[in-house]
Amino acid sequence: MEPPRGVGWKALPVTEDWVQPQLQKPESVKQTRERLQNLSWFLVFTEPASPDLLDL
Repeated sequence: MEPPRGVGWKALPVTEDWVQPQLQKPESVKQTRERLQNLSWFLVFTEPASPDLLDL
């Protein structure tokens, strides 16, 4: 589930009117639950660690 977006791809407030129809999409709910339970999915959003930060 991606939050609603407006002009310029700017995030819009998430309202109950937006949430309820999203909950009626079983595949979307399943995918969101799987992503929230999978730490590796969050790693997609992180940058590689700098070698200076690693104690090698």
